[in-house]
Amino acid sequence: MSNNLQIELASSHSMRVSLLSIANGSAWLNQKRQNMLSRAPEPGDWSRFSLGALEMEDLAYLTAATGHEFAILRGKNDDFLFHGSSRGCQFCDELEQMLKSHHVEIYGHSHPGEERPIPSKEDRNALLQLGQKSSRLISGLSGKIYEFTADEFEL
Repeated sequence: MSNNLQIELASSHSMRVSLLSIANGSAWLNQKRQNMLSRAPEPGDWSRFSLGALEMEDLAYLTAATGHEFAILRGKNDDFLFHGSSRGCQFCDELEQMLKSHHVEIYGHSHPGEERPIPSKEDRNALLQLGQKSSRLISGLSGKIYEFTADEFEL
């Protein structure tokens, strides 16, 4: 009796190798992630996706490919992919209003240059300003994910 359940084990090191390969140009984004990037190709661009279509790991790969930060904003029915710059994500008027009105929250974002992602003062301040309890941060170098709050003394 066969069911179609697949069980997969993988090394966390393999994601790091993949990210480094993409960053140095010896590998490319898969078709799914290339499609994501084509929908938000330049800093400041953003695109709507179906709820749950975007994952934190996608941000790490997009960051490895571009050297830019990316963010997932998540609402009740949709995900939004935001393409930031090498220094951060500054949301445009429409997305800023959606955040302030609590139609979406910052599900997570990426940092390009950190092996272990560390939330910045600005990252924590954004949560505080929005009244959001927590968010996620992923490294574009290692794929490590860190959940953080607005508390600056949190380790």
